Amino acid sequence: MTLPLQDHAQPVRQNKLRRIAIIIYGTLALLLLTMPDEILARLDDFNPTLPVRAAQTVVGAIAVVSNALGIPPAFHAVRNAIMTLAGVQQI
Repeated sequence: MTLPLQDHAQPVRQNKLRRIAIIIYGTLALLLLTMPDEILARLDDFNPTLPVRAAQTVVGAIAVVSNALGIPPAFHAVRNAIMTLAGVQQI
């Protein structure tokens, strides 16, 4: 005989972990689409190992598509407008 709490505890925990994973990976995907050139510049700072070169290739391909769609300039325009409205100065 199992306790009712044990039956329901696992699905709740899995749902929380699934939501957290979706938020984290969604945020990373959004950053990749909105700031691909900055990510490429950051990857250039690493030693040129095989995984870094693979990441540069993937991010470079995403950067081409993202820039062709005009996503980074739109993101920076919205970001600057929000920062101006909030009275925050860029460093």
